[in-house]
Amino acid sequence: AQPTAQLVATDAAGMWAREIVEKWRTLTDDALEPNVFYSPEILLPALKHLKGDRDVRVFLLWEDRPLTSRLVGLAPVSPDHRVGHMRLPNISTWLHLHAFLGTPLVMPGYAATFWSKFREALSQAWWGGLIRINSTSPKGPVGLALLEQCRTTATRHLLLRQKERAFLSVPDDADGYWQTQLRGKKRGDLNRQRKRLSELGILTFDTTTPTSDPSAWIDAFLALEASGWKGHAGTGMNQTPSERAFFSEAINNCIQFGRFLGVDCRLDDKPIAMLVNVRAGDGCYGFKTCFDEQFSTYSSGVQIQVDNVAMLAAHGVRWIDSCAAMHNPVINSLWDRRISIADIAVAMPGATRQAYFRAVQFGERVYRKHLKR
Repeated sequence: AQPTAQLVATDAAGMWAREIVEKWRTLTDDALEPNVFYSPEILLPALKHLKGDRDVRVFLLWEDRPLTSRLVGLAPVSPDHRVGHMRLPNISTWLHLHAFLGTPLVMPGYAATFWSKFREALSQAWWGGLIRINSTSPKGPVGLALLEQCRTTATRHLLLRQKERAFLSVPDDADGYWQTQLRGKKRGDLNRQRKRLSELGILTFDTTTPTSDPSAWIDAFLALEASGWKGHAGTGMNQTPSERAFFSEAINNCIQFGRFLGVDCRLDDKPIAMLVNVRAGDGCYGFKTCFDEQFSTYSSGVQIQVDNVAMLAAHGVRWIDSCAAMHNPVINSLWDRRISIADIAVAMPGATRQAYFRAVQFGERVYRKHLKR
């Protein structure tokens, strides 16, 4: 049967998702291209606490009839007013401040159908002018399926905000990886710093799954983050009630459903560096990290990343996306691969929308030409 599309309005209580959440979790784990930020464990708290007054709806693709068959596609979408550097109306995959990937969840074998149904549903619901897939990999299987569909249907499209960020295929032998990845002098410096740090007290690096008392771990993380530069800048999650509530609920969900992998570095049982990874499929995403800046001379933030690789290998994680900024000097020096990330802007069907998109393309060419001067 032909797959059936739905565009569902969301509510803060998550009532819209109660009947589909188990099928949604299956889709998250089996997706052609994983995206933990669109898992129910993270997306539902985000819609509850971070949506504000945005009109966020969720596109669902069913193998046959809604609710009674397999869920084979999902993406949250919302009207927006920015395309790259330009202020233009569009419909985009919805992201918030703490989501770092906007690739829709699609079951293998359904990518082409997903994009056809997705564009059709959005063009009927909103005018928008164009569709923008935020922060996705244009070289991943879902992004490639969209670009191929644009090519075969002569649909105009653009790649915007192109960048690369650190990515790692997790090695089986973490020690061997560091022998190759880090220069001898850098390895020696890290070893000396760790030895000096251990002379200050009992130093421990622990893999953490705080099932007994998640709230204590969450409070410790938020307090440590607030003590650093984010706290001084007013951007720590602990300083905004909605962000604190989102983080607490998302971490509790990830712990409950086996998506959480954390590492603690403690000195005399006091956390001096903490790290949160979240799992989807056979991979992982570097969600959040923080460290006590009083111990920056000992590179505690780097030390915990070194231990993180061995922890990921021990838990059978095959790859990790750093979700870091493109020019992050620490993670770029530690991880040897890069993943391409971009916004893909696609024209909606119809002559008027095609003309609108041509104007967008012209504006983008002018902007890029100006940058090269």
